[in-house]
Amino acid sequence: MLAAQGCVKEPCGVIIFSMKKRTAIKKAKGIAALARLFTDGGHPCTRQAVQQWGPDLPEVRLYQLREIKPEWFKSQSAR
Repeated sequence: MLAAQGCVKEPCGVIIFSMKKRTAIKKAKGIAALARLFTDGGHPCTRQAVQQWGPDLPEVRLYQLREIKPEWFKSQSAR
């Protein structure tokens, strides 16, 4: 399992980032705000959809979030 917010280097050299749903919600200042962030960024999302995610952000949402809010991942890039 990945850390609460970190990265793992795969054998092929690809770095996979992860983020807990609760971390993204805190950074966005709420569930509705997180959903709105995706929608405003061109990736439609609802509050209900966010509530149905597991403890980790779905992979596709993680990539979208890195596109929308790259500054949320700056500290991970240095690892």
